[in-house]
Amino acid sequence: MALETNMAHTTYDWERFDAHIKETVRARLDCRAVVADAGLVKKRGSGRYVKIHCVDPSHEDNHPSCSVGPDGFKCHACGASGDVFTLVGLLQHVDSFSERVRAAARLAGVDYDAERDRFVAAERDATWRSSSYETIEIHASRDLSEYRL
Repeated sequence: MALETNMAHTTYDWERFDAHIKETVRARLDCRAVVADAGLVKKRGSGRYVKIHCVDPSHEDNHPSCSVGPDGFKCHACGASGDVFTLVGLLQHVDSFSERVRAAARLAGVDYDAERDRFVAAERDATWRSSSYETIEIHASRDLSEYRL
């Protein structure tokens, strides 16, 4: 769904931007690094997983029962699970998904506002090119019989 903005009456595909920014953050941010930076790693799990106390505040966790892999986490005691955005939201006590994305972007070193500005500039350029081609097509499709020599 495209949303209308006030910037020169241009319509931007914000869902495509959201998908782009989320994919960029996922590619740069490893959940294991997030919990390691927060000082939560209690022991190494098997293979590519680490064990931590559950990050979900809804239950007390006396033993490291939460497995964290590169793409997400799963608590084997309470069943809480999620991706990097859920993990960052729980660690930083952020409820709104858009704020979770912004917080994760900061951790990943992605400048959310700069990415948004780049996206808007690219969309404007594409819109301008598209409208220019439409104008050329309109002029090219006119009946040129009146201009015969």
